[in-house]
Amino acid sequence: MFLILIYSALVGREWDRDPMKVMIEKELILLFAAFPYGIIRDKAVGDKMHKNYNKSICTILATAKALTLYPYFCDSSSQIAKIAQVGGFHHITSLDVYRKPIHQQFLKDFVGDYRFSRRSDDQIAVTIPAIMEQSTMEAGIPRIAEQRGTFANLTLHISHHGRFDGKRERSPVRAEAMFDKMKKTWPGLDERCRRFY
Repeated sequence: MFLILIYSALVGREWDRDPMKVMIEKELILLFAAFPYGIIRDKAVGDKMHKNYNKSICTILATAKALTLYPYFCDSSSQIAKIAQVGGFHHITSLDVYRKPIHQQFLKDFVGDYRFSRRSDDQIAVTIPAIMEQSTMEAGIPRIAEQRGTFANLTLHISHHGRFDGKRERSPVRAEAMFDKMKKTWPGLDERCRRFY
């Protein structure tokens, strides 16, 4: 079972490949649009990782062309985590992985008493379990992939904050401008969606 999240974003073109099919074929844990998309620096997050996983991520780096993400684990529990995170506006996650008891316990500890606060950001809550899960799997087989990277090779043109897929490629900011642009190349879109714009 998978969860696809497109948050405060607009789809900018008809997709020629199904991202869910890529998730299944590649046996991915996480398929994401953008990295790095914010950084968290917090000793408490490192302590919560250490409590649940017996290790703590100090930093995360992307390989060339974002084939996958790799963690560098802290040498001691006193180091402060400085973790880059995946963009929250679009990602697909494997719920079979995120529902594992070890990840559920970490997420409960991570959120703590701050249930509806940005203190426990959803982006880092998606990033950490995927990285921890991949670190327990066979080396060399990526289970986390950027959608435009060479492993997944998807260009979905999801617009967020005036950029497509979190890259430098500019997109219309207003929904009406996006619709006007899309209807020229997306057959049937104007007839189906005109009433909303």
